[in-house]
Amino acid sequence: MTAEHSVEVTAKLLAAEHSSDDPTICEIFWAPHPTEVRLVEITNSISDKGEVLPFRFSADPPDVPHETVVVMLSPDDWKRRDDLDWPDGFENLERVFNRGN
Repeated sequence: MTAEHSVEVTAKLLAAEHSSDDPTICEIFWAPHPTEVRLVEITNSISDKGEVLPFRFSADPPDVPHETVVVMLSPDDWKRRDDLDWPDGFENLERVFNRGN
């Protein structure tokens, strides 16, 4: 990745890397934002928590030129997503990865 990558391109590249590195990831969604990568990863590697805990990462140019927020949810928590308290900016999610299971 280079600094020229848009937020959307960076989000999709990170999703591809994460899903390639972690076979327990079922789906990844991107929440479009003009300056920050926001990903939601549905993974079997964590247990049900019943809450949304965002992990924040600083930009790391040139590989990741944008700040990043990742939310990891279990498949059961994802099914209950409408009952969870989400941080602002995660309203309009777009699927960027689906393992197809």
